[in-house]
Order: sequence, then structure tokens, then C-alpha cells
Amino acid sequence: MLTMLFALCHRAAFYARLLRDDNDRADKLEGAPCPRCGRGVLHDRSYKRSPRGHPPEFEQCEGWNVRRSFTCTVCGKRVTPSSRRFLGRRVYFAPVVIAVAMEEVPDLTLAKLNEATLAWVEREYHRSIHSAIAATPLERFLEAESVAREAPSIDDLRVAFTRLETRTQRRSDGTVAIAGVRFEVPSRFGHVKRIHVRYARWDLSRAYVCDEKTGDVIAPVYPQDKARNAELARRQKETPAPRHCARSGGFTSRTPACGRC
Repeated sequence: MLTMLFALCHRAAFYARLLRDDNDRADKLEGAPCPRCGRGVLHDRSYKRSPRGHPPEFEQCEGWNVRRSFTCTVCGKRVTPSSRRFLGRRVYFAPVVIAVAMEEVPDLTLAKLNEATLAWVEREYHRSIHSAIAATPLERFLEAESVAREAPSIDDLRVAFTRLETRTQRRSDGTVAIAGVRFEVPSRFGHVKRIHVRYARWDLSRAYVCDEKTGDVIAPVYPQDKARNAELARRQKETPAPRHCARSGGFTSRTPACGRC
């Protein structure tokens, strides 16, 4: 099937089929009122234009280099019908090949179309000399310096679309309220009164405890699960590392009373 599609691009009969389709569109437009003003009559104002990539045999067809176009007798604006032959750059020619192939290739499925399009891009377009760069697109891509940027992870994207706010921790159960939902704060932050959090209003399945100055994520927090907290087996609370008090000479888990350490 791939060989059939590639051979179809170099047949004069294929371009003649496109020419007939263009003429059919132009004939329907010529017999209708002006689509811009709705009152005028369209007059033929076709002009010369050569299509790209056609075989020499196609030039024997009448009107092969004519672009059908019309002008209105009332508003004077030009009306040009759509065309399958004149699509600009060569890469846009692939959909036309596929559209015509759907009528000529039997049992053509979407999977086969995707396979044929990928084969045309990889084997022909990327390996053909491009007039603008004087090289193939594949060679230019491999020789040029890479400017690609690594895509962020899904976790980084979740954090990027959050808002930073401050909440007061409830000492009785170690939770903070965010948009009416109670979130459990890790026990190692039990001594912190004001918690800086990040959350998304449309997704309250998780939030984040953040650094006060930099806003970096320290730990994720999740909504309070009262049913699980009612179980007998409870995880032991984490206690902060003991701090040394230079005045008393000992260690304490709380902030030294002297306020100097």
C-alpha cells in the first residue's frame, strides 16, 4: 500500500484528478451569487499559476497552469475557490494524497493512513534537499545546536498551578483548613504555628507545605482521614531533632527559653 501511495504522487493521472476537482469547485461557485455581498454576479478572472511537483506529462492537460478565480460585479471583491493543487509548501501536499488515495485504495483504514503518512515524512520529506536551507531537514537538525528544553514532570506542573497562602495550625489535631477541607500536617511540623501551603482550588486531593522564604515544596499534605485515624494501630509521631542550648548546656526538643540559641 505504501508503494501505491508513493507511486500515486508521480502519476499524471493523479494531477489530472486534482484538476477536475478544482474545476468542479469553480463551476459550482461561478453559478452562485457572490458569497461576500450576496447580490452581485461572479465574472471569471482566472490567472496563470504553475503547480509544484507535477510530472511533465501533466502539462499536456488543458488548464494545468490556470488558477480559477472570480470577481463580483457589485462589491468588486475577488473570490477564489479552494484548490487541491495549490496548497503552498510541499508538506501540505500529504493530506491531498491521502484524500485521493481513500477513493482509489481499497480497505483503507485510519491505521494504514497513519503508517503511510509517517513513512512519507520519515523517508521522503526529511531526506530530501530543502531549497531554503540547502540541506535535508534531517541533516540540519542533527548538525545544529540543540535548543530543546526538557519538559517538566507532572509533579512540577501540579505545583506550578497552585497558589501560596498561610494557614494557622490547629494544635489539637495537627491540621490546617484549606477551602473548607482539613489537611493533616506532618507531625514534624507540630511546633510551627503558621504553615505556608500551596494548593489548587480545583484539586483538593492534596496540598503542599512550603518554605516561607523561597516557596519551595517541603512535603505534601493530604485531607484528614478520620476513619483511618480511629484505628487502634497509630503511627508514632515524629519528634524534631533535639536542639542544644548554650546557656543551660543541655539539649531540648523545644525552642530554648533564652531565645539566643
